Amino acid sequence: MHRPTVPELLTSALRGAGFGASLLALEELTNLVVGQPALSLPEVLSIAGWYAGAMALLGILLSWLKTPVAHLLGLLALTGGFMAAGKLAEEIWWTGTSQGFANLVGYPVAFLVCTIGLWGVLRLTASRPGLRWALLAGGLAFVPCFRAMNINAYGTALAPDAVKADLILLGISTVAGVIALRISDWLEARPGVGLTALLGLVTVCTATGRIVTTSPLPQPAPAADKPDVLLVVIDTLRADHLGVYGYTRPISPNIDAFAKRAVVYEHAGSPASWTLPAFGSFATGLYPSGHGAGHNDGEKNTQSALRSDVPTLAEHMAAAGYRTGAIVTNPYLKKSFGISRGFETYSDALGLAHMPMFVQPLRMLTIPVMGGRYFYRPADIMVDEALEWWSAMEGGPRFLMLHLMDPHDPYNPPVEDIAAAGHTHEDEDENAYDAEIRFMDRELGRLLDKVGLEALVIVTSDHGDTFGEHPDAYAHENFPHTRHGHTLYQELLHVPLMVAGPGMSPRREKRAVRSFDVVPTILNQAGAQPLPGPAEALVEGRVLDTPVGAQAMRFGTEKSAVRLGKLKLIRTRDGDELYDLSLDPGELKNLAGSNPGTVQSLAGQLPAEGSGRASTELDEETQKQLEALGYVQ
Repeated sequence: MHRPTVPELLTSALRGAGFGASLLALEELTNLVVGQPALSLPEVLSIAGWYAGAMALLGILLSWLKTPVAHLLGLLALTGGFMAAGKLAEEIWWTGTSQGFANLVGYPVAFLVCTIGLWGVLRLTASRPGLRWALLAGGLAFVPCFRAMNINAYGTALAPDAVKADLILLGISTVAGVIALRISDWLEARPGVGLTALLGLVTVCTATGRIVTTSPLPQPAPAADKPDVLLVVIDTLRADHLGVYGYTRPISPNIDAFAKRAVVYEHAGSPASWTLPAFGSFATGLYPSGHGAGHNDGEKNTQSALRSDVPTLAEHMAAAGYRTGAIVTNPYLKKSFGISRGFETYSDALGLAHMPMFVQPLRMLTIPVMGGRYFYRPADIMVDEALEWWSAMEGGPRFLMLHLMDPHDPYNPPVEDIAAAGHTHEDEDENAYDAEIRFMDRELGRLLDKVGLEALVIVTSDHGDTFGEHPDAYAHENFPHTRHGHTLYQELLHVPLMVAGPGMSPRREKRAVRSFDVVPTILNQAGAQPLPGPAEALVEGRVLDTPVGAQAMRFGTEKSAVRLGKLKLIRTRDGDELYDLSLDPGELKNLAGSNPGTVQSLAGQLPAEGSGRASTELDEETQKQLEALGYVQ
């Protein structure tokens, strides 16, 4: 075998770095084409270091490939192999193995398959360099663009628009391959010039795309006698980690200060324990089975979008004369999932503006790429954008939904917040979680100060998180990078809910309510048409508890729950669970076996499949039974 010289190794490293830069440039160009915001210069430099550096090392490892086109094909094969390895390892991990074992199997298998494929391609094209250039051009056009487009723009490869875009991309890749085949003699004579020309062309197109895709915010509507509305939904925020709900660590001073001028609902419940169905309920006022977002009939299928025939809060606010905007940062809140319907402005960029394609396989290897800020945009960037939108819309009635992701893993809070939050929990993830809440609270305070006292402001959460309070829902499987979505215990369903606005007297409400009851509350305040469904406006003076239902449908339709007063029923495919939350707030003592009558009474209040409504109203006899047990007033 040929032993590369030092100049050859240097050439291989430079070729690899250029190839990595080409991948990044093509990825960014794709993002701009499909409507994603441009990366900032610091973001470009941060990501480019990973792409160019990693590919330079791979270039050296592949330096034994003699010709430039073979070398570049090797780099492309290993790029695809690396992404496939991360996905394969994750799928193995989900079967219940350790992460280390999953990586030990997934990465070698994926790389072996890609290496064999590369060897076969090189053997079959040994005498046809033109065909090699065609395969290289087609693959280079497809691989980074496919990954960037499906995740960054659509959140999934299975959305109809994503499939359509994939077919278009396949056509473009084919054209690129044909062109490369036609000019293969020129490329063979000038391989370095060809790669440099590609990088230059993509860079020029990307720079042009930045200018073309940059558009001003829409102009505000004429002033109207309607209150501005700000809905803040903080991802993965447990109620019991805020001072206003009794938490002793001083990590939420701004939210706690806001609560002093708000109506604080002490027992608000989320309709779901993960983001997509919870936001579907914020969009519609329906339970997940009624709106369809994240509601699935099969196992491990999380691609369902908001039903197209269900009207939304944003649509009704727009019809009432509001300028509507949403600023979100979660793959499951991408436009393809339907939550965007009705919003005039819908900003849904992921971390570092986009999720780079090497993140998932590096994350499986527990390599902390770019400090962990690749998965979502942190609160400072989100609040900056919210302040810009709020100021631009001044003069007309505004409705802004702001989603803050910071309490969600991966945790990477600023150093000052880590020090201030302290290390009082045995679980270091919970300490980091608190530090993220402190960071988020500091940034959110800037927006709350700007919005002031004249707007209707709602602060809540889509769901909570668990730190070992209960066993995993599926003991035989691992669910990577998440501690929510699969059970319906209170650490996931008990969410903060605070509402402040003109004419509202600060107070604490002890009755149980649903977080999606904010939907008719907003519509009432805005003078907009109501939406059909079970949600009820949060009106002053009501004392009876509302049946607070929830559905866990991330991996099938096997769980539903309802809380009524002190009592909570969870119905799963493994049986019923009944808890008295006043005596057992941790939900550790299942009373279902000794209280069949109570289980039967509460079962009628579970959210019904397919309707988004409770299956029955709270009839008089059930009311009397539960009053006799002391569970409702």
